[in-house]
Amino acid sequence: MLMLVAAALFLFFAVPVLVRLMWWCRRSQWAFWDGQDCSATGLLPDAESNANAAIYLLSARTSGLKGALARHSWIVIRKPGECSYDRYDKMGWGEVIWKNGFPADGLWFSNPPLLEHAVEGAVAARLIPAVEAAIASYPYAQQGNYCAWPGPNSNSFIAHILRAAPELGRLPITAIGRDFHPRSIAGWHPAHRCFEINLRGLLGVAIGLRFLEIRLLGLVGGIDLDRRAILVPAVGAVSLALPRLSTPRLLARREEAAEYFDSEPA
Repeated sequence: MLMLVAAALFLFFAVPVLVRLMWWCRRSQWAFWDGQDCSATGLLPDAESNANAAIYLLSARTSGLKGALARHSWIVIRKPGECSYDRYDKMGWGEVIWKNGFPADGLWFSNPPLLEHAVEGAVAARLIPAVEAAIASYPYAQQGNYCAWPGPNSNSFIAHILRAAPELGRLPITAIGRDFHPRSIAGWHPAHRCFEINLRGLLGVAIGLRFLEIRLLGLVGGIDLDRRAILVPAVGAVSLALPRLSTPRLLARREEAAEYFDSEPA
């Protein structure tokens, strides 16, 4: 029985990865950095159109062959009274934590960005100090503290910020590195309302009232009943044609756009 479960889990992770890799190569999306486009897309509202506070969480498939499996994420803020955005990325070269190194809603080396979550107005104004403090306190902001897999990488940086401001939700499951942790941990996660076992981001499980995540080598799979979706490794959320089950309001998990899912179609 144990062997059957192990085989099923292996296939659940291996098959989507192989299919995604083949599909990505057929699309000729795996060219590397040189000559790729990072120009603005107009996805975000014009920063000069108003001076309200705003926080935007964005992601895009990363460049190269790894883009078949993973997304790069970044955060954009506009402070109250200002008419410009500040974008923050963690990179593997240069200043490590880049501020305004790219357009706020730019293509990520020719891959289109997705707006994963947006907070504006008074709520954003309240959260911006916590976001800025988390950026300043990130423990892996020095040269040499970047590792594409399993982390700390660009997604580990954004996950650190989101832990300081859980109202912003979570990164999509294809943000490899979001679960990186320098040591093994186990216990209740109050922000996400789940019991979590995390072995340095390489192996783990998260069990909530109505969802299950299984984590293997940075990939994430599982199921979420609230959103009626299967979490498919390397792909994202695949909707199920199931009726929504009623849940007492006090037990309902917060439904936020980027808490567990890619916004792109599977």
